[in-house]
Amino acid sequence: TSIIMSVSPTSLSFGDVTVGQSKTKSITIANSSSSNERLYFTPGPPNSPFEVVGGQSTWVDPGQSKTYSVKFTPTNDQSYSQNLNITNNSTNKSDPHSVPMSGRGVDATSIIMSVSPTRSRWSPVPEDQ
Repeated sequence: TSIIMSVSPTSLSFGDVTVGQSKTKSITIANSSSSNERLYFTPGPPNSPFEVVGGQSTWVDPGQSKTYSVKFTPTNDQSYSQNLNITNNSTNKSDPHSVPMSGRGVDATSIIMSVSPTRSRWSPVPEDQ
């Protein structure tokens, strides 16, 4: 008997997030088995600044899935990466199964704004207009 676990998406990229702010993405873990076997898994917990919201262990029947929110809250102006390790009883994935996560903390004061054009020509305006 096989227990087939599918994970979507296969990686989580949070992009640039201002330090102290959060960005949330979803990850879905499904039991794609055609048998009657239940899938058991536990997502994470990852280390800070990543967090699985409501990441308890659970059983999922064939054809069913569970969606979790993964939150990224950077604390420094730097790049972060780690794996979300999903402990599981599937027969098609390693135990734990790893989902790469990445994001970059950006200090709000380091955001650069550019203005174009850099020079303008102004015409004098008569005072009575």
